[in-house]
Amino acid sequence: MFIKGASPIALLHAVASECSLQYASLITEIASDQTVLCGVELELPPQELMAPRREFFFWEPVVLDPYVSYAKACVKAVSFLQKKIQSQNNKLLLQWHNYL
Repeated sequence: MFIKGASPIALLHAVASECSLQYASLITEIASDQTVLCGVELELPPQELMAPRREFFFWEPVVLDPYVSYAKACVKAVSFLQKKIQSQNNKLLLQWHNYL
């Protein structure tokens, strides 16, 4: 069996594991206008010891297939995590340059 392409859902779980996230989940909600929404909920570790947890939600409305909506929400979440990690790496790099 050959894998042609990675599933966005599998990619999200791999990135969540790599980032040591406490919580990453696929969720479903029904909006006030009865639109079905599929999404991703991420919980990032607090930036300070006693700070509250940070939750982020990424939503996509279901048009025909819920899988497509979950996949789009996963891509949004992975993109968010990439930007977050890149920002943290840039801050660390800047601190390192200031140290030198």
